[in-house]
Amino acid sequence: MRRRAFTLIELLVVIAIIALLLAIMMPALSSVKRRARRVVCGAHMKNISLVLNLYASDHNSKLPVVPQQGPYLGRWLFDLPRNVADDIRTDYQLESIYCPANTLRSKENKELEDYFVSHMSVNDIDDVDETTTGWAVTDYFWLLTFNADWREADVRNTSYNTIYPDDSRLAGRRIFIDKTSVPNASSRPMVVDLVFTHDADEPRDFSEIYGGRPEPFSSNHLDGSKAEGGNVLNADGSVEWRNLREMDKNYVAPNNNGAVQHYW
Repeated sequence: MRRRAFTLIELLVVIAIIALLLAIMMPALSSVKRRARRVVCGAHMKNISLVLNLYASDHNSKLPVVPQQGPYLGRWLFDLPRNVADDIRTDYQLESIYCPANTLRSKENKELEDYFVSHMSVNDIDDVDETTTGWAVTDYFWLLTFNADWREADVRNTSYNTIYPDDSRLAGRRIFIDKTSVPNASSRPMVVDLVFTHDADEPRDFSEIYGGRPEPFSSNHLDGSKAEGGNVLNADGSVEWRNLREMDKNYVAPNNNGAVQHYW
C-alpha cells in the first residue's frame, strides 16, 4: 500500500502553526526570564544585607565607613569603597555586587574583575595604602554615608547634588544613612538597583547613561530602553520589588552629559 506524503500546503500550514506558537510563547518566556533575574538580584541583596548587618552588629549598629583622607569614594552612587567591597567578596562571590539583569554589561563581554577596579590611580599619592584605597564600580546604588563629607551633609544644601524639594513626599527626608537602627527601617532604602536616566521628561531612556568613561552605563531590569523597576534593600534587611511607577525621583546629580535622575 502506497503511503500518502504531506502536500506542500500541509507542510506550510504546520510551519505556520509552529511559528505562531513560538510567537505566542516567546514573550512569556522572556517575561519568565526577567522575573528569574529579579529573584537572583534580590538574593544578591540579601547577601549584601548579611555582610552589612554583621558589621553593624559588631559596631553598635553603625555601617561601614572610610577615612576622610585619600581617594576612597567616588561621586557616583554605584561606587562602593574598596574596603567594603573586599569584605563582601570575602564572604560571598563577586557576583553579589552585580545584577544579573544588567544586559549592557553583558553585551560588553567583560569579566566582572574588569569592573571591580578603582576610578582613580593612587600610585602618585603619598602615604596612601594602595590595597585599601579606591572604589569598586557596581550595579547598585549605595545609600550609606561611608563617612564622606558630601554624604554626611544634607544633600539639598550642597552644590554638587540636588533633589527636587517641591515634592511633599520627599520633604525632610535624608537619603544616606550611617546605621541600621533608623526610624522606619523597614521602608528606609540602604541599597537599591540601578534605575537612572538623563531624561527628565517622557520618553525616558534608561539604557544609556554617560559619564566617567566613554562607554555608557545602564539601568538594571530593562524592557527595551525602559526600566521595569528595581529591588530595594531596606535597613531592616528586607528586600522588596518596586515597579517604576511606584518609584520616586529621589536624587539628581549634575553631569557633563546632562543631569542624571536617580529613582528608587
